Amino acid sequence: MYGVSYGTAVVERLMHLDIGYVLAGVATTSGAPPGKFEYFSTWEEGFGEVGDYIFVSAPKTTIAVLISRREKLSASLEDLLVDCDRNPNSTCATLVSNQTIGWGNVKLSFKLRQRLGSILNSPKKRNLIPPLVYRLSRCVAKDIDVLNSVFRGLDENRNSSYESGTYYSVFLSPAKISCWGMSCFIS
Repeated sequence: MYGVSYGTAVVERLMHLDIGYVLAGVATTSGAPPGKFEYFSTWEEGFGEVGDYIFVSAPKTTIAVLISRREKLSASLEDLLVDCDRNPNSTCATLVSNQTIGWGNVKLSFKLRQRLGSILNSPKKRNLIPPLVYRLSRCVAKDIDVLNSVFRGLDENRNSSYESGTYYSVFLSPAKISCWGMSCFIS
């Protein structure tokens, strides 16, 4: 049997009804102690590991070589985040602000961090991080159109509707407990 995401937990529970099945799933770790169990609420650690890997392996790319002439990619990103908050009216800070206008009143660095973090879970899209950091750091006139185009593409992909949304149900709240480690269901 195979389960994906919360489906793994459902399949695991169904397997207790009849013996003889093998579970091949991706979301849960049966019998793991609480500190080792995979919850959505601990994904930040996993994202951090992926981000660190990208920053370590990035020098193999052309853009990363341009960045590494001055400093490491991680340092370039940190400088960019600080600069966004320090100079919110700069050209590229304004571009990021305009692209994330509906995200509420939070620091611009958080919006940029969230934007870059949202593409970490895609093996193809995460390759955009070094060139985005490079172009946002450099931020010359020829970068503006490219950055706008990339951000629009990311928005179109993120805002596309998914058929699975049709099947959402309040009655599936046990999924929240199983996947998050504690109930986060708010009525």
